[in-house]
Amino acid sequence: TFHLEGGPVVIGQVAGLLQESLSEAKAFGCPPESCSNQRNLTGLICMGGLPRPDAFFCGLVVCDSHTTSFSIGADLWGVPSFFIDIPYHFYPKDSQYVTTELQDLIHLLEGVAGKKMDWDLLKKQVRNTQRLVELGREIENYRKASPSPMRGRKIQQLHWTEMCLMGEDEAVSFFELVLGEIKERAEKGISAVPEEKHRLLTLFFPPVYRACPTKWFS
Repeated sequence: TFHLEGGPVVIGQVAGLLQESLSEAKAFGCPPESCSNQRNLTGLICMGGLPRPDAFFCGLVVCDSHTTSFSIGADLWGVPSFFIDIPYHFYPKDSQYVTTELQDLIHLLEGVAGKKMDWDLLKKQVRNTQRLVELGREIENYRKASPSPMRGRKIQQLHWTEMCLMGEDEAVSFFELVLGEIKERAEKGISAVPEEKHRLLTLFFPPVYRACPTKWFS
């Protein structure tokens, strides 16, 4: 399983392909005012910078660029795809509808993989995912301490770890380790920066094409 929002960002930054991928996306027709994260994804697909998947599926999100990238990726790769439709306003009667959507997705993936769903593995990954959410909330609460015990850039690293390793034992172990460290730093008043003067709030990610602003802010 490959997370097609977190993975391309990491690949682009580590391999130094961000400028090239964004240029490829522009040549493909992606408008420059659209999300740089999704343009990077489209550019990497166009230039063959990502492994071709066996199937492609996407859940309903409020980001139009995300859902558009889903359809573009499915078309460019020419692989089976599935869009999980989830109501914006969830009422009790909608449970059966979403259940049917997930059953259809499982049927598709079983056909692609050539084997049946491992329900025990799914239960384990759901439990791990719930544990990750709990650990993440505890970490966020300790980040409220003044001075801040964690640099701003670290929260991005936690996010990508959560997205790319959701449900895995390794992710839970990593978050437990981080929680222990940040708890100790917060209780001892250890600051992540020499002298904290201000805090900035970003509602999403910094521009994907360049990660250094978060380091510079610190």
